Amino acid sequence: MKSTCLRIELNEGRQAEEYRIVGANVEGRRIHLEHQSVENAWWPLTSAELSNHVQRNTVGARWLEQCWGWRRLLRACVGPEVWSGTREYESSNSDYRDSSSI
Repeated sequence: MKSTCLRIELNEGRQAEEYRIVGANVEGRRIHLEHQSVENAWWPLTSAELSNHVQRNTVGARWLEQCWGWRRLLRACVGPEVWSGTREYESSNSDYRDSSSI
């Protein structure tokens, strides 16, 4: 079973970033371990933030690829507006074939 939470400790263990998968979204938060305080509540990562993680090949990006696979991660990086246009094209073009079904 794949973990839906990831914790990355920073600054020699004084801070941490936590990420979790909630439904089809990724949320993150920062924790100051020295003070045992949470900087902010969980916030949803945008497609631009996810894309930045993938471009930098971060631990978080590799974790998401393990959890979701590269296709789902790619879709999350480009945002839902791109994929809604693709679905309209697929339904209007009877010759269209999804490469994953080949």
